[in-house]
Amino acid sequence: MSAKAQLAPRVLLDAFKIATEKYSNDVDYLWFYGYLISVFPEHFVSVYSDYLKAENTGKQMLNVASQMQYTLAIIFNEKFSEKDVLESGKKDLENMFDKSTEVYNYFIKMIELIESENKK
Repeated sequence: MSAKAQLAPRVLLDAFKIATEKYSNDVDYLWFYGYLISVFPEHFVSVYSDYLKAENTGKQMLNVASQMQYTLAIIFNEKFSEKDVLESGKKDLENMFDKSTEVYNYFIKMIELIESENKK
């Protein structure tokens, strides 16, 4: 494993800890880390002591952001599929992330996957 690949999980956890201290009630924090933790709980076991506890915590964070009517949380928590909601989510991502970043591309691809599932 490359040095960069070994460093990534530590950077993720460090960023998560800093964000948790400063933004734990912020809707952007809740949907973003809620999604990451619920989909990739293995990276957060050191924080939550257990895979299922991490996964459930992420889902709870997404639920809170969804209850706050945050478009991206609704999309990724409930796999919400109405075209106007998905388009709104794409615009939110454009405002949140630089279009040249991997994180932007990842979430756009996830929305496009939801869109393609709707067409089946």
